[in-house]
Amino acid sequence: MKFFKIIVLVSIISIMPYGVIAEEKDDALVILSSENIMAMEEAVSFIEGKGGRIVHIFPTHILIGDIPKEIMPDLVSQKGILSIHYDLVDTALVEKYGKMAVYAVEGWNRNYVLPPAPKVKEVKEFAPLINDVLIPPISAQKVPPSIRLPLRERPYGAQWQDTSEYMIGRIMVIIILPESNGTIGTETENWTPDEESNVIGEIQNGMNWWANRETKAGLQFAYKTFLPSVNPTIVSTGYEPITKPGGNPGQGGEEGDWILEIMNNIGVDGITYFDKVREHNDKIRAEFKADWCFTIFVVDSSVDDDGEFSNGYFAYAYLGGPFMVMTYKNSNYGIGNMDAVCAHETGHIFYALDEYPGASSPDEYTGYLWVKNENHMDGGSTNEPCIMRGQVTPFTNGNVCHCTRGQIGIWDNNSNGILDILDTGELILSDPIGTTTLNYKGTITVLPPLINNNPYINTPHHTPPGNNITVSAIANIQYKVDQGNWIDIENIQVLENHAHNGTLTARFEFTTPRLVGNYHSILVRAINSIGYPNQAYYAIDIIDNLTQIVVYPNPFYSKDKQITFVHLPDNSIVKIFTIAGELVTTITGDNVTGEATWQPTGIASGIYLYVVESEGVVVWKGKLGILR
Repeated sequence: MKFFKIIVLVSIISIMPYGVIAEEKDDALVILSSENIMAMEEAVSFIEGKGGRIVHIFPTHILIGDIPKEIMPDLVSQKGILSIHYDLVDTALVEKYGKMAVYAVEGWNRNYVLPPAPKVKEVKEFAPLINDVLIPPISAQKVPPSIRLPLRERPYGAQWQDTSEYMIGRIMVIIILPESNGTIGTETENWTPDEESNVIGEIQNGMNWWANRETKAGLQFAYKTFLPSVNPTIVSTGYEPITKPGGNPGQGGEEGDWILEIMNNIGVDGITYFDKVREHNDKIRAEFKADWCFTIFVVDSSVDDDGEFSNGYFAYAYLGGPFMVMTYKNSNYGIGNMDAVCAHETGHIFYALDEYPGASSPDEYTGYLWVKNENHMDGGSTNEPCIMRGQVTPFTNGNVCHCTRGQIGIWDNNSNGILDILDTGELILSDPIGTTTLNYKGTITVLPPLINNNPYINTPHHTPPGNNITVSAIANIQYKVDQGNWIDIENIQVLENHAHNGTLTARFEFTTPRLVGNYHSILVRAINSIGYPNQAYYAIDIIDNLTQIVVYPNPFYSKDKQITFVHLPDNSIVKIFTIAGELVTTITGDNVTGEATWQPTGIASGIYLYVVESEGVVVWKGKLGILR
């Protein structure tokens, strides 16, 4: 007869309070030999499977993240991992991989290893970021609704223009540095390699700032660059962008002249330059299997007197994307504070509103979760330091207020340790069928996405209601027996239930190895696409009398031929000891029959002890008697 005691355990790991950053991290730079995205992705998955966390990806040769030093020996020479560094890295090691690899290493040295350069002291003369959030025009391009993506794709429910709905998951950052060729306007600026490197390093540091604000969001940034020193034809424009007014024609700006040229050089389809940028974002997102994507245009202003466009603009972003624009000097913020400016503008890309006087208001709502701008300095109900109040100090101090967190989608209102948008659903496991090998069937439900309540959906790029989107697809389902290793479940079938708001259900089935003994624990977990913040464990403890190891005859008499042990596990041995603990003999079990036999010739009468081990683990103990 078989008895089952079922215990359901839910464990949330990698949980930290809002705004808290892990005090001890082993920041590391990884050099890869990979020449394509697939090989690079295999290395990323391998590192994260061993316990590392990759935060920055510079395709296809450089990764930056948190890699515990104790796992480093297990990683090097695997999956194209050439070396892992925790200190200064000589750029000569990566010169053969191109400019982007060199710039990534230079950024690593500046942002992680060398003492940080002091930020420019905040003074009254710092230019306010007034009117730096713009509303993009409605798309002129009509495309059929995208097909909903299967379980292992992401984000589920998104269409081509949904490229920055909330700040969770992998984000693709496209960096474009326009270069004037002087065919239309007078050429006054020329990018240098040092300036290119500075921009890449500052943007990476701005993204790293966001990655450190909320670890449960699983933020990972990958970069695609178009640089004058690498892609001169693509970034070429007849205009000198810094001499033209910033913003779109609706604000009296002329950014479209040079952006349209560059997007045409890339070869992107679309009716308007906005649609072309959106199309390109969607294409690059798919290429790198990212959740979101936005573009950063950085205009050279190193020679320009004030570092501003002709109409006073110098840094601005479109609410909800698809791009932001900065100048090299960002007025008098300077290149050394581009990371702070970039972090602020990235908030706008993901629907965060300004909180300083003269911009937005405390009565506005925004974002996927429809969050009120309550932390506004002009009449708001709260008064928290925040990156959306502009200036450099909030960046230096790591300040993000509660309402900004909600506007970019990283709230955990039920305090269950899982961001609201990432809650997955219920995992159900059937009672097992079988005796010594147990067959299980189960389901894991991916809940319908939270309703998209963003009030700005009708303005930027589509009409309400907005698309309901989740990045919480199930990436993997695994099981393990007792204290063994996690094993991927291969038999998974994905079903979509249109009658229940597009709910996805994954059915799975697995069969354990042959089990013996009177107690085992079978654990199943479903891991979402963010990877580590949301893992549920379901344990079933089995008491199975049919699988007990049996010894016969016991006691053994002189007329008997042998002693037989049955129901042995695979790779088992049986050790026989005297009552005083002296080893008498060791018998090897047969993996096919699950049996072992012993002829106790010359063994004296008495009580003996036997111990069954499987792969070095004791699984059974007992006594046997010998009577002559």
